Amino acid sequence: MEVKKLDFESIYFDLYELNTGIYAAITAEKLPSSNAGFFDLGNYLVIFDTMMDPYSTDDLIRASKKFTKKDPSFLINSHYHMDHLYGNRKFPIEIPIISSSETLSVYHKNLEDTIKRFRGIATQELKRIKEEIKKESNPDKILEMNNDINTYNEMLDPNFKLRPPDFIINDSIIIEGTKNKVQII
Repeated sequence: MEVKKLDFESIYFDLYELNTGIYAAITAEKLPSSNAGFFDLGNYLVIFDTMMDPYSTDDLIRASKKFTKKDPSFLINSHYHMDHLYGNRKFPIEIPIISSSETLSVYHKNLEDTIKRFRGIATQELKRIKEEIKKESNPDKILEMNNDINTYNEMLDPNFKLRPPDFIINDSIIIEGTKNKVQII
């Protein structure tokens, strides 16, 4: 099958179907973000990584539902980088998050420092972004800046929490659906 760019509107990524039921959300040239994807296994929808901006994760979920007509069944965190873990909180507790033990270990080891670092720059970043918005004319960039403002404000909330992975794989696991299967190593 030929890789096909799909008609999906997002300021964060372009969406491609790599093969039947296999989709990639690749950061758009418009705005830097993260890469992620999803797999339609027939009776399961597996999301592969989230994205740094919670609004880009919303777009990823929206795309997965649009093209598969399913709600997510599982979320896989491929590795510990905030751009693949930050969006975990967009998934309800009923959707299991799967990762390696290394990902979970680094998540717990770095979580407090990472949030502290973001909170430490939040006030300065909020001020900078608000000044930049005044000069910006690109509507996509303005939307992204407003989303950044919302994200920094969320992180400043003392009750802000990220959601860690729920299930750990040490070697590999196969999730077999009615149409496709995915092996996570």
